[in-house]
Amino acid sequence: MASINKEIFFKSINSIKCTEHFQTGISNMINAINKNPEFSGNYCDLGAVMYPDCSGALLEILEELTNDTDGIIAYFCYDLNFGERYFPGCVKDKYGDDINLATTEDLWSYLTKEDIT
Repeated sequence: MASINKEIFFKSINSIKCTEHFQTGISNMINAINKNPEFSGNYCDLGAVMYPDCSGALLEILEELTNDTDGIIAYFCYDLNFGERYFPGCVKDKYGDDINLATTEDLWSYLTKEDIT
């Protein structure tokens, strides 16, 4: 694995998570406004809301630094919602063995092949 320490990795994953939660919150708010009869005729376009997002670039850097050629970091972040949607058996390695991805610690362990203590 290229040089990235655990602390920076965890901060980076947390930054992606915060951005994802912010974007989801904005989207939910706009959807609620658009569905509210009090605002009838006043459609709010989500595309009009601009916010900075470097998550994609940060994800690419993490993938490069950890040699993640399988996209496991992106899968953990977006498909497993940072481990919240993980359940035993939902992720397997090429040998059919379960990969535990319930937490960022689990992801780090998998990527670095460290034992979780």
